[in-house]
Amino acid sequence: MVVLALLQSACGGGSDEPSRPVQQVNIKVSWDTNREAAVNRAGGGYRVYYATAAGLALTDPAVTMVDVPYTTGSFAPVTTTVSVQSGRVYYFRVTAYSALNRAGQSGGTESASSSSFVLNVP
Repeated sequence: MVVLALLQSACGGGSDEPSRPVQQVNIKVSWDTNREAAVNRAGGGYRVYYATAAGLALTDPAVTMVDVPYTTGSFAPVTTTVSVQSGRVYYFRVTAYSALNRAGQSGGTESASSSSFVLNVP
């Protein structure tokens, strides 16, 4: 399960206000822990993908990817904060990975992505 939470917003009052300029808004993205050992050790972690277009083909150049690697402890982190523009709709997906892109090594895998989650940023 993926949870999206608005951390900071530049929201104003009612509809009688003049148009607001586009501002950056921080969104906290959280997901359930993947318990596979390869995700929860050096070289493993998660990737959060997001874009303003539905469909979210993860290889599309318009999609932004945030890497959330394992650092220490029993599990890789399961939250990250992304900065997006106000007044837009964003689509999010999360994947887990093991040992991707490690220098001098091959292998590693990235899971199928989560379902797409939508957030309309005020």
